[in-house]
Amino acid sequence: PPPPRKPPSGRVTSGHIVITARAPSFLYHQVRLMVGTLRAVGAGELSPDDVTDLLEGTTDASRAPPMAPAHGLYLERVHYDGRRRWRSRRAGQGAEGD
Repeated sequence: PPPPRKPPSGRVTSGHIVITARAPSFLYHQVRLMVGTLRAVGAGELSPDDVTDLLEGTTDASRAPPMAPAHGLYLERVHYDGRRRWRSRRAGQGAEGD
């Protein structure tokens, strides 16, 4: 089974906010949506309970904050530990010679 997911963590460094997100995979725009939500909570636009309601689907999704803009966000590192098999998107050309 995959390792348990860790919640995003953050720290302020030289006036920058560094958010670290680790998972075996991410959905399209997932990290930008998480960062936008964290910003909204930090700005007092959402409460932690509002975030819980959004995640559980007990509130209108239109209340979700906008995703963070792409500028200022970057991918620092990708780590593959060999526990997960990756397949190429091209038929017949798997990552491990499949």
